[in-house]
Amino acid sequence: MAKADMEELHISTLRLEPHRIHLPPDSEYRDPPEGILLWRVFADDEQLTDDTLPFSPIDQALELHTNLQFPVWGYGGGYVSVRRIGEYVIWTKLLDSDNDDLIWGDEPLEERIIIFEGNTYGATINQAPSEVVFSWRKSQLNETLPELTIVDLRNILTFPNPELALYRIPKREHDNLGAMVLRRVSRAVHEELDVVSVSQPPAHYTELRIGFDELPDFYESVWHIGKTEQGVAIRFVEHPYFPLWLCGAAFDKALGSEPFLQT
Repeated sequence: MAKADMEELHISTLRLEPHRIHLPPDSEYRDPPEGILLWRVFADDEQLTDDTLPFSPIDQALELHTNLQFPVWGYGGGYVSVRRIGEYVIWTKLLDSDNDDLIWGDEPLEERIIIFEGNTYGATINQAPSEVVFSWRKSQLNETLPELTIVDLRNILTFPNPELALYRIPKREHDNLGAMVLRRVSRAVHEELDVVSVSQPPAHYTELRIGFDELPDFYESVWHIGKTEQGVAIRFVEHPYFPLWLCGAAFDKALGSEPFLQT
């Protein structure tokens, strides 16, 4: 059993650097003499893009790469969804609920979630110079940044096929392959949870591994599971991935009988 450490959760710092460019001669838009203002976007020291049109703290979908031939929202790329969850703001892959009215779009955060402190996220954006904020039409209806819904969470969490399970560590009688616990947790997320609840990290957790043999690669699901005052808490480290600790009665039901939670 491992001791939980808050440092295991990485909270990124959002940084925005304004700069001006002139649109190419063949662009369908004419820029002003001083050029147009764009943002370079950083998570910590990692530059995610250098050509984002300014956005607002309540935008639920962002276009990280502007189409300089036609600099209008919806014609660029690098789309991500933005949601509040607990005290945090997350950037994740483009969610199904946001995936309309986009002409082009790639998803650079497909297997990644970036977490920001909720109480500094909006301030950072509001302090960055911007002349015009370019927002998706759906975001323009928001009064606040939307919270992550259970539908959104189900969109993010895709579980492996239990029929391909080979083993589980730690072992459990009557579930040597791990298929049973996989089905229970998948059902908890996709059928039984009704709200997304973030948990404080447990004082200690057990790492549950389930191995799969799916051509062309072998891989493992890795989940951290422990007990808190709120009940059973789970963090999905790999297959699927979600970095925050989650809790709820459905997880109590799915995992409460696991032997490692009885000690």
